[in-house]
Amino acid sequence: MRSKKLTIGIFYGVAFLFWCSLYNHVSILSGRAEEVGATAFFIGIISGAYGFSQMLFRIPLGIWSDNIKRRSVFITGAFISTLLAGLLMYFVPTPTGLFIGRVLCGLSASAYVQMTVLFSSYF
Repeated sequence: MRSKKLTIGIFYGVAFLFWCSLYNHVSILSGRAEEVGATAFFIGIISGAYGFSQMLFRIPLGIWSDNIKRRSVFITGAFISTLLAGLLMYFVPTPTGLFIGRVLCGLSASAYVQMTVLFSSYF
C-alpha cells in the first residue's frame, strides 16, 4: 500500500497535468478558429462552450459520483474526455471540431469537483 505522502504527491501531479490538458490551447483558440473559417459570432460560441458545458454537467456529475461513491472513474473519464478534445481540435480543424472540443474540455473540467472531493478524503 502506498504511503499517504506518495498518494498526495501523485494527486498533485495528476491535478497539474489535468489543468495543463485543459488550458494548453486557450491562448491560440480564437486565432485558430478564425483561421479555419469561423465567424466572429461562432468564435464566441466556441469560447463560451467551455463554460456552458460545465454549467450543464457539473451538478449531474457530482450527484452521480455521490451515488456510486467512486471518484476515480470520473477523473479517468475527465482525462479521456480532454484527450479526445485535444485530438479532435488538432485533427478536425473546423469550427465545428473546435466547438465540440471545447464542449469536451468543459465536460472534463466538470469533473474537478470529484478531484477535490477525492483529495479531501485523504485527510
